[in-house]
Amino acid sequence: MQSQTWHMEASSVTMEGLADMLTNMLRMGGGSNQVVDMTGLKGSYQIVMDISLADAMVMAKSQLQELGVNVPMAHAGSGTADASPAAAASDPSGASTVYSSVQKLGLKLEQRKAKVEQLIVDHIEKTPTEN
Repeated sequence: MQSQTWHMEASSVTMEGLADMLTNMLRMGGGSNQVVDMTGLKGSYQIVMDISLADAMVMAKSQLQELGVNVPMAHAGSGTADASPAAAASDPSGASTVYSSVQKLGLKLEQRKAKVEQLIVDHIEKTPTEN
C-alpha cells in the first residue's frame, strides 16, 4: 500500500478550482485551513497528481474518526494499509503527499492569513405558505 498511489487527472481546471479541490482534500485529513488561489493565473489547466494511497487512507480514517466512527487500520505487511507508528507520527493527517504533489505542479502552498468570503446562516425558520 505504501508504494501505491492514487492517480488523479483533471482537464480544464482553474486555479480557483484547484484551490477548492486541495481544501477538500486537506479537510478530509482533519485540517481546517482553506487553500486560497493567490497565483493570479487565469485560464484552465490540465492537472495530474499522484497521492500516496496510504496517505489517502490516513486522511479518510481521520475524517471518519471526526464523525465518531472508529476504523482500525491493518498492520503493515497485511496488504491493506500501513499503520506503522513511524508513518502515523511523521504526518498524522496524511497530507504530506498532497503538499509534494502540488510542488511537482510548480506551485507552492504557503500558510498565511487572507480574507475569505464566507456565508454564515445563524437562524432559519420555515415560513408557512398558503395552499
